[in-house]
Amino acid sequence: MSLDEPEGVEVVHVRSAREMLEASRDPFARSDIAVFTAAVADMRPASSDRKLKKGVDDELLTSISLVENPDILATLAAASWTRCFCRKAPVPPNVRKSMQEQASRHVA
Repeated sequence: MSLDEPEGVEVVHVRSAREMLEASRDPFARSDIAVFTAAVADMRPASSDRKLKKGVDDELLTSISLVENPDILATLAAASWTRCFCRKAPVPPNVRKSMQEQASRHVA
């Protein structure tokens, strides 16, 4: 599924958490506020030079080493930026408490 890019919005297409972090640095530094609405996966395959297919790569698929993805929000917030709004998808009825906890972890 493909959506039209909204008029007046800068859209940057990325394929990985590392690409997202790098693509976010400059716009984040120029912003007065940032809204983080989703998180990338916490982990990624340590080596992923190609897609592994069952029936072809069965031996490789039995064990996949994982490494941590960068925490994009924490990395950017640590770069001396002072205002940040973070919203993940907390489960009601603790929406307010969850949002406050998220914000307090990422804003100095």
